[in-house]
Amino acid sequence: MMEPCFLKPRLKLDISPEKSQVVNLRKRESEFLGFTIRANKKGKKRVAHTGIKADKRQKIKKEAKEHIRRIKASPSALNALLFNSFVSGIHHYFKRATHVNPEFSRLAYDLQAFVYNRLKPVGKYEHPANPPPTYKKLYSLGFKTFKIANVYLFVSSGRCKNGKYNEF
Repeated sequence: MMEPCFLKPRLKLDISPEKSQVVNLRKRESEFLGFTIRANKKGKKRVAHTGIKADKRQKIKKEAKEHIRRIKASPSALNALLFNSFVSGIHHYFKRATHVNPEFSRLAYDLQAFVYNRLKPVGKYEHPANPPPTYKKLYSLGFKTFKIANVYLFVSSGRCKNGKYNEF
Protein backbone atom coordinates (compact mmCIF):
# COMPACT_ATOMS: atom_id res chain seq x y z
CA MET A 1 0.00 0.00 0.00
CA MET A 2 1.13 3.56 -0.70
CA GLU A 3 2.43 5.57 2.20
CA PRO A 4 -0.22 7.96 3.54
CA CYS A 5 2.57 10.43 4.25
CA PHE A 6 2.93 10.83 0.46
CA LEU A 7 -0.73 10.96 -0.56
CA LYS A 8 -2.12 13.18 2.18
CA PRO A 9 0.27 16.17 2.11
CA ARG A 10 1.12 16.22 -1.62
CA LEU A 11 -2.09 15.12 -3.27
CA LYS A 12 -4.45 15.97 -0.41
CA LEU A 13 -6.11 12.57 -0.72
CA ASP A 14 -7.59 10.52 2.07
CA ILE A 15 -7.36 6.81 1.40
CA SER A 16 -9.01 3.81 2.95
CA PRO A 17 -6.37 1.16 3.76
CA GLU A 18 -8.99 -1.61 3.54
CA LYS A 19 -10.03 -0.69 -0.01
CA SER A 20 -6.73 0.56 -1.44
CA GLN A 21 -4.00 -1.48 -3.02
CA VAL A 22 -0.93 -1.02 -5.12
CA VAL A 23 -0.63 -3.66 -7.82
CA ASN A 24 2.12 -4.43 -10.30
CA LEU A 25 -0.08 -4.84 -13.38
CA ARG A 26 2.74 -6.61 -15.19
CA LYS A 27 2.49 -9.51 -12.74
CA ARG A 28 -1.20 -9.69 -11.89
CA GLU A 29 -4.45 -8.01 -12.81
CA SER A 30 -6.40 -5.58 -10.69
CA GLU A 31 -10.13 -5.13 -10.36
CA PHE A 32 -11.79 -1.73 -10.23
CA LEU A 33 -15.46 -0.72 -10.62
CA GLY A 34 -16.39 -3.96 -12.40
CA PHE A 35 -13.38 -3.91 -14.74
CA THR A 36 -10.27 -6.08 -14.74
CA ILE A 37 -7.06 -4.29 -15.68
CA ARG A 38 -3.65 -5.71 -16.53
CA ALA A 39 -0.61 -4.68 -18.57
CA ASN A 40 0.27 -6.92 -21.52
CA LYS A 41 3.35 -6.70 -23.72
CA LYS A 42 2.80 -5.43 -27.23
CA GLY A 43 6.07 -5.15 -29.05
CA LYS A 44 8.46 -3.24 -26.79
CA LYS A 45 5.66 -1.49 -24.92
CA ARG A 46 2.97 -2.50 -22.48
CA VAL A 47 -0.68 -1.82 -23.15
CA ALA A 48 -3.71 -1.95 -20.89
CA HIS A 49 -5.89 -5.02 -21.29
CA THR A 50 -9.27 -4.34 -19.70
CA GLY A 51 -12.30 -6.56 -19.45
CA ILE A 52 -15.30 -7.35 -17.28
CA LYS A 53 -14.80 -8.70 -13.76
CA ALA A 54 -15.91 -12.35 -13.40
CA ASP A 55 -18.47 -11.74 -10.68
CA LYS A 56 -19.87 -8.79 -12.66
CA ARG A 57 -20.32 -11.09 -15.69
CA GLN A 58 -22.30 -13.51 -13.51
CA LYS A 59 -24.42 -10.65 -12.17
CA ILE A 60 -25.14 -9.40 -15.71
CA LYS A 61 -26.14 -12.91 -16.80
CA LYS A 62 -28.43 -13.29 -13.78
CA GLU A 63 -30.09 -9.90 -14.37
CA ALA A 64 -30.55 -10.63 -18.09
CA LYS A 65 -32.27 -13.90 -17.21
CA GLU A 66 -34.56 -12.06 -14.79
CA HIS A 67 -35.51 -9.59 -17.55
CA ILE A 68 -36.21 -12.46 -19.98
CA ARG A 69 -38.37 -14.26 -17.39
CA ARG A 70 -40.30 -11.02 -16.82
CA ILE A 71 -40.89 -10.68 -20.57
CA LYS A 72 -42.08 -14.30 -20.77
CA ALA A 73 -44.50 -13.78 -17.88
CA SER A 74 -45.79 -10.49 -19.28
CA PRO A 75 -44.82 -9.86 -22.93
CA SER A 76 -45.52 -6.12 -22.89
CA ALA A 77 -43.78 -3.26 -24.66
CA LEU A 78 -42.76 -1.88 -21.25
CA ASN A 79 -40.89 -5.07 -20.30
CA ALA A 80 -39.22 -5.20 -23.73
CA LEU A 81 -38.12 -1.57 -23.39
CA LEU A 82 -36.82 -2.22 -19.86
CA PHE A 83 -34.73 -5.10 -21.24
CA ASN A 84 -33.41 -2.88 -24.04
CA SER A 85 -32.56 -0.22 -21.48
CA PHE A 86 -30.67 -2.80 -19.41
CA VAL A 87 -28.67 -4.04 -22.42
CA SER A 88 -27.95 -0.50 -23.59
CA GLY A 89 -26.79 0.51 -20.11
CA ILE A 90 -24.41 -2.45 -19.85
CA HIS A 91 -22.98 -1.69 -23.29
CA HIS A 92 -22.56 1.98 -22.46
CA TYR A 93 -20.84 1.27 -19.13
CA PHE A 94 -18.36 -1.27 -20.51
CA LYS A 95 -17.72 0.29 -23.92
CA ARG A 96 -14.30 1.59 -22.86
CA ALA A 97 -12.99 -1.86 -21.95
CA THR A 98 -10.49 -3.05 -24.55
CA HIS A 99 -11.54 -6.72 -24.58
CA VAL A 100 -15.28 -6.44 -24.03
CA ASN A 101 -16.27 -7.90 -27.42
CA PRO A 102 -15.21 -11.50 -26.64
CA GLU A 103 -16.77 -11.25 -23.20
CA PHE A 104 -20.11 -10.03 -24.56
CA SER A 105 -19.88 -12.73 -27.24
CA ARG A 106 -19.49 -15.33 -24.51
CA LEU A 107 -22.47 -13.87 -22.62
CA ALA A 108 -24.53 -13.99 -25.84
CA TYR A 109 -23.55 -17.62 -26.35
CA ASP A 110 -24.35 -18.57 -22.75
CA LEU A 111 -27.77 -16.89 -22.90
CA GLN A 112 -28.71 -17.88 -26.46
CA ALA A 113 -30.67 -21.07 -25.71
CA PHE A 114 -32.26 -19.59 -22.58
CA VAL A 115 -33.52 -16.54 -24.47
CA TYR A 116 -34.76 -18.54 -27.48
CA ASN A 117 -36.60 -21.12 -25.39
CA ARG A 118 -38.28 -18.52 -23.14
CA LEU A 119 -39.26 -16.00 -25.79
CA LYS A 120 -40.24 -18.23 -28.73
CA PRO A 121 -43.81 -18.75 -27.40
CA VAL A 122 -44.41 -15.04 -26.72
CA GLY A 123 -42.55 -13.25 -29.52
CA LYS A 124 -41.57 -13.45 -33.12
CA TYR A 125 -37.96 -14.33 -34.01
CA GLU A 126 -37.11 -12.42 -37.18
CA HIS A 127 -34.83 -10.01 -38.96
CA PRO A 128 -35.82 -6.47 -37.93
CA ALA A 129 -38.19 -5.04 -40.52
CA ASN A 130 -38.65 -1.30 -40.14
CA PRO A 131 -36.92 -1.01 -36.71
CA PRO A 132 -36.83 2.25 -34.75
CA PRO A 133 -34.00 4.73 -35.48
CA THR A 134 -32.12 3.81 -32.28
CA TYR A 135 -31.98 0.16 -33.29
CA LYS A 136 -30.87 1.07 -36.81
CA LYS A 137 -28.16 3.36 -35.47
CA LEU A 138 -26.66 0.91 -32.98
CA TYR A 139 -27.32 -2.61 -34.25
CA SER A 140 -26.87 -4.54 -37.44
CA LEU A 141 -30.06 -5.53 -39.24
CA GLY A 142 -28.46 -8.71 -40.59
CA PHE A 143 -29.16 -10.76 -37.48
CA LYS A 144 -32.43 -12.11 -36.14
CA THR A 145 -33.87 -10.86 -32.88
CA PHE A 146 -37.14 -11.17 -31.02
CA LYS A 147 -40.03 -8.81 -31.55
CA ILE A 148 -42.12 -8.48 -28.39
CA ALA A 149 -45.22 -6.24 -28.54
CA ASN A 150 -43.81 -4.49 -31.65
CA VAL A 151 -40.48 -3.77 -29.91
CA TYR A 152 -37.28 -5.38 -31.20
CA LEU A 153 -35.05 -6.62 -28.40
CA PHE A 154 -31.35 -5.79 -28.37
CA VAL A 155 -30.65 -9.49 -28.07
CA SER A 156 -28.92 -11.00 -31.10
CA SER A 157 -25.45 -12.46 -31.13
CA GLY A 158 -24.38 -10.17 -33.97
CA ARG A 159 -22.05 -7.21 -33.98
CA CYS A 160 -23.05 -3.65 -33.48
CA LYS A 161 -22.84 -1.44 -36.50
CA ASN A 162 -19.56 0.06 -35.31
CA GLY A 163 -18.18 -3.43 -34.56
CA LYS A 164 -17.26 -2.52 -30.99
CA TYR A 165 -19.25 -5.10 -29.02
CA ASN A 166 -21.77 -7.88 -29.33
CA GLU A 167 -25.25 -7.79 -27.93
CA PHE A 168 -26.54 -10.48 -25.65
